[in-house]
Amino acid sequence: MLIEIERFLSEHPEHSVERFQRLPFLSFLVVEWLFEVTPNKSTRVATKRDVYWFVNRLFELNGKTTAGNNSDSLILFMRPLINNQFWIQHRNEYWLRALINQFEIFHPDNTSPFDNEFKQATGIKLTDFFVIVSYVYFGMRAENRRLNYIQIVKYLHPYYSLETIAKSIRIIAGTPTQLQDFLCNTFPREVTDTVTIAETRLLHKPILITEGYLYCADVTLLGRGIAEAALNHFVRKNTAGFRKRFGLAFEHYVNVCLSRPDISYLRETDVEAIYKGAGISGKVTDFLVTGDDGCVFVEAKGVVPRAETLCTANPYLIKRQLKDSIIKGIKQIVECAYLLDGASNQFSAVKKERFGLIVTQGEFLLKRGIDIAQDIAPHEIKSLTKKFGEPIPYNNIFVCSIQDFEYLTGIAKQQPDFLLAFLRHCCREDADPITMKMMMVQHIETFFKVLIPGDEEYTRLESRGLKDNRLFDKTIDVMSDCHAYWKGKLISTTYDKSISLQRMLQAT
Repeated sequence: MLIEIERFLSEHPEHSVERFQRLPFLSFLVVEWLFEVTPNKSTRVATKRDVYWFVNRLFELNGKTTAGNNSDSLILFMRPLINNQFWIQHRNEYWLRALINQFEIFHPDNTSPFDNEFKQATGIKLTDFFVIVSYVYFGMRAENRRLNYIQIVKYLHPYYSLETIAKSIRIIAGTPTQLQDFLCNTFPREVTDTVTIAETRLLHKPILITEGYLYCADVTLLGRGIAEAALNHFVRKNTAGFRKRFGLAFEHYVNVCLSRPDISYLRETDVEAIYKGAGISGKVTDFLVTGDDGCVFVEAKGVVPRAETLCTANPYLIKRQLKDSIIKGIKQIVECAYLLDGASNQFSAVKKERFGLIVTQGEFLLKRGIDIAQDIAPHEIKSLTKKFGEPIPYNNIFVCSIQDFEYLTGIAKQQPDFLLAFLRHCCREDADPITMKMMMVQHIETFFKVLIPGDEEYTRLESRGLKDNRLFDKTIDVMSDCHAYWKGKLISTTYDKSISLQRMLQAT
């Protein structure tokens, strides 16, 4: 059924606009609804014309939804438009790095402090889950989004038991019946007029369990779904104390990303020591990057946006979620800059140009502090200014997802005062409407073009995230051991194991 939908949407009838390949989120929505609706007694097999009629109606509904999205702010108006489209345009390597980032965040040391919690809920260790789904991702990419169960057995068993493999895969996959139950009962859709602009729930179950193989309709859906699977699991469970422990692990990873030869910085405890020496107290930021002619106040916020706040241009609804995360981060940055003015005898760097950077786990589609100050929380910012003045311009405060932050800091090429140079680049581009950017990753791409001359070969593989990686090393070791084990053994034995795995995956 899904393969037929994929075939329908990859072909273009006469006189049609070839837009379905550019708007795959409509295809995802069709797939979701296939598992949600109750078939009519007079159901007939859909023709190609029926499918196009239905998707065209969805396209029109999407246009009506966004047209009614009234806002005086261009940024707030644009957010719902790009919410379910921009992530699809990322290259496969982007989501590959996202998978690595998640592994590193959950594994600050050789073992994960989240292993036991994950095992209590799923029956498997978090580390094992990452290795197994990494192989599934690579295997499905190599085999055109299909992965035979025999291949899974050959490269993951007997290092992992069939039961462990099945439990891991079922977190990100389901049979048609299991997917229907997930969409209708476990993760039901809220009935709103934003249905066509909300992120697809298939991100939580991107893989379909079929007879003989695993299948995914789209490689980008597969990449993002697997990359975010572990965090999505914890967010859905919402166990006591998880957010605090994840916040600490997230801050640790931001520290890892800042550890470059061309970035000098102080930790929170160092700033507190400056406060103490000056006889002052108050809020501090997690990091303070220092340079010859300026500084950057960096605040780590391991938070993700709620789905509903990405689908609206209503500043009140957006502010309600940002209050305890990004807006709180702005307040911490402003107060810290203000207090360090009083300690300028001990710390001269704050007398120079200042920037603020809030690093978040998820993409909020809001990268400028000035937009938050003017369009989302003007009263809060007015109170903040009344209390502390404006020790740092809101034009100089930015928000960046950890995925983009790792992309930025992971580049091998060095630059004096690297982070300061990048944020100045952002300010220069945003000062001109012609070069102004909506997304932080767009600034990063243009910064790399300035940083690396055109005659020098540049590849994203230079990124720290794609080399010397613990997750890759472990996955390759497991695959090598299992492949060596099966070498020379009867094909019938492998086949029998694959049948057993399929039965475990399909069990209710």
